[in-house]
Amino acid sequence: MMRLSGFIAFACILAVAMVLIIRAQPGPFPEPHASCLQAHRDNPGHTLGPLGRTDLLFEPDRSLVETREDGPGERIRTHVRPAARSAGRPLDLICYRDGDGSPLRLNR
Repeated sequence: MMRLSGFIAFACILAVAMVLIIRAQPGPFPEPHASCLQAHRDNPGHTLGPLGRTDLLFEPDRSLVETREDGPGERIRTHVRPAARSAGRPLDLICYRDGDGSPLRLNR
């Protein structure tokens, strides 16, 4: 009986640990920020530099999508930071989308 209760306690601790680890994983980037990040990663001279393939965390409170002042479309600012603080500094990725729903661009 003692071995059985020890096994049950161990199984409960293991289950709780697995749930906590899964919940601690960052969620996916929401659109259009995910597309903006991918556009920067696909660009050979991208802004990301050494952070190109590093795990990045999205900061929604510092990211925004705003209407362009110089015509139809949107300006997308995606604020990211490396998952490991020692990997580099946070940065803003800027992308533009025309009003016709065309793919994102890195320049105006």
